[in-house]
Amino acid sequence: MKNHHLIPCLMLLALAVIITVGLVGCGRPAARPKPTATLVPPTVPPTDTPQPTATQAVPTDGLKPLPSTGEVDSIPVGFTQDGHAYRGNPNAAVVIVEYSEFQCPFCGRHERTTAPQIKEIYLKSGKVLHIFRDFPLESIHGQARKAAEAARCAAEQGAERFWAMHDLLFERVGQWAEQPDAVERFKSYAQELELDSIAFDECLDSGRTSPAIDADLAAGEAQGVEGTPTFFLNNYPLVGAQPFTIFQAAIDTLLAGKPLPTPEPPEARIPYWATAEGMSPDPDRPGYTKAGDAFMGDAKAEVILIEFSDFQ
Repeated sequence: MKNHHLIPCLMLLALAVIITVGLVGCGRPAARPKPTATLVPPTVPPTDTPQPTATQAVPTDGLKPLPSTGEVDSIPVGFTQDGHAYRGNPNAAVVIVEYSEFQCPFCGRHERTTAPQIKEIYLKSGKVLHIFRDFPLESIHGQARKAAEAARCAAEQGAERFWAMHDLLFERVGQWAEQPDAVERFKSYAQELELDSIAFDECLDSGRTSPAIDADLAAGEAQGVEGTPTFFLNNYPLVGAQPFTIFQAAIDTLLAGKPLPTPEPPEARIPYWATAEGMSPDPDRPGYTKAGDAFMGDAKAEVILIEFSDFQ
């Protein structure tokens, strides 16, 4: 099994769904996401009434939020003691620490599908605080670190500017990812956002925010982060581009002052890509499932052929 070039390609034919290990996030080669417990989605939407039984898990490692410095989309924004941008109520009972990067397609999926619902229901209501940390995977995403630097350089001009650059980098990833002029595009985004372009360009060219990114990478690795996006909800891990219902179940449980289930071993749970939702067609990306796998043929066919292969 060690000489992969001698192993023939394997195709498995099934009359139903074949279950094996899949990915819902970007990871380093051979990385395996940490196990996440199965959370039962709630059957009713969360209430707008604050939950008095929940107590905030105060972030450590310099992540204690300072008073907010402004608002974006009616949500308070600011920085933690060690300079990480946040959005939401600094005194919220639930704290989401996100390790992410701007070139990862699964991070982008989270931003397009799940993050807007978290913002609308939990950040605007003051129930959740969201802290962003960098975890660029340079081995597979060549411009991810410089994009992280661009967001941090924008942050030097205010938390509002960080979140504006954060949103624009995700929105236009198709313009700069794998492009030789990515840095120039980042500089043009700064001009579009009406930042002090001279200060921004000097920051980006100097690379002075890179050590802070290295510190985030080290902190993430110490917490067991192996891929993006990875979230810690009051220190409870959720790995990958999970649907909103999973976040909803976890947040509402924490708001009620109840413990979350103990994480299960990987072999005890069905990976997202093998669920009915994960294997359903993605309406935003024709030819792909919601879990990000390419497919051909009728999505409603009774027989599913799943091929595990590589190009070498």
